[in-house]
Amino acid sequence: RRIVAALPRKRQTLFFSATMPEPIRELAATLLHDPVEVAVARISEPADVDQRLYFVDKANKRKLLVDLVRDRSVRRSLVFSRTKHGANRIAKILADAGVGSAAIHGNKSQNARTRALEAFRKGELKVLVATDIAARG
Repeated sequence: RRIVAALPRKRQTLFFSATMPEPIRELAATLLHDPVEVAVARISEPADVDQRLYFVDKANKRKLLVDLVRDRSVRRSLVFSRTKHGANRIAKILADAGVGSAAIHGNKSQNARTRALEAFRKGELKVLVATDIAARG
């Protein structure tokens, strides 16, 4: 708000966001005059997502992950890693175990990320391993 207050009153302001939670919409409404919203993709309800948390010793993490994603009832999985290196390592472990997977993170080109996402959407990859980049839309 301080930055906007320092700007000229006559200006064009563009506001971009991959997601628009209600607090951000409210902020935009106070900062923008007569805004126009352009949605790139159709807004839809999220699909049924089954989220699980397992407490496991470090030595057993790899085996548990491979067993979980190999389960026939699991169609696709999104696995998060804290680091880019970790995402690459997990994707390789899964690939070595015969599970179709790819890593996406900031060091991958936009083209590589797009290809991986498309393959995941089509079901060509069972697992997408991501850093926080996937959480940003």
